[in-house]
Amino acid sequence: MNRLLFLPALAAAALLFLAAAPDTPPAPIAPVDLRVDISPTVYGPYELLLREQHPDTYTCSATLIDAPKRRIYSRVQVVVRPGQELTKTMSSPELTMTLKGKVDAARKGAVADVSVFRDGQLIAHQESRVFLADGRRAQIY
Repeated sequence: MNRLLFLPALAAAALLFLAAAPDTPPAPIAPVDLRVDISPTVYGPYELLLREQHPDTYTCSATLIDAPKRRIYSRVQVVVRPGQELTKTMSSPELTMTLKGKVDAARKGAVADVSVFRDGQLIAHQESRVFLADGRRAQIY
């Protein structure tokens, strides 16, 4: 009699165990290369001597590169003035990339904060801070 009860109980336990296990393991996240840059804004042709500088603005940019495929997913940039904070979001079918750029009012520092999401899951995040030097030239002795 014990054998008759033991076998159905064992089968039920096995079914419960298999039902609780996930069907497929989560897909591994492909490595990506996230590059962030903060620099004074310049416009104009590529010639070095003809570039127009705009000392009142700074460009925060982020580029997301798929490392194995060597493919650029997206590029986002914002142009900010001192004391200003701007956010820009770039969406594609695969990714959502948000860049927040900020320069303090005293022009002493800038921050670029980038978050990249794939299917609602965070796959990359980077915050870059730079010290901004003033435009005066220092004498070197």
